[in-house]
Amino acid sequence: MQEKGFSPCATTYNILINSYGVHERWDDVKILLGKMQSQGLVPNVVTYTTLIDIYGRLGRFNDAMDCLGDMKISGLKTSSTMYNALINAYAQRGLPEQALNAFRLMRGDGLKPSLLALNSLINAFGEDKRDAEKHLPCCST
Repeated sequence: MQEKGFSPCATTYNILINSYGVHERWDDVKILLGKMQSQGLVPNVVTYTTLIDIYGRLGRFNDAMDCLGDMKISGLKTSSTMYNALINAYAQRGLPEQALNAFRLMRGDGLKPSLLALNSLINAFGEDKRDAEKHLPCCST
């Protein structure tokens, strides 16, 4: 691409990062992030959301939380979409307490929960209605 005189934009890098991440090519993800930044392109909300989604789907929650911290340090505002990805990833891994903690972080950032986030929380608590009622304000009677 660059050999033909075209410079990739942040969207191009985000797509490549997603592709490499899905295939667990972490070294390539880091190389792409470095190239992106060396070209003066700053990771944006989509970049961080992509990374958090990938890390979460693969159970790399420490990396996902590091991305969240990096995003906040860089001055970018978090998004409901990013938190939805994190909450859903915890739910799919059977980690209801962590899903609830991510939900609390989302609320702490002043974001309104989406239906997806609430459904993911309910799924995280699975069949145990008592736990859902105890922990989720949307389920209490």
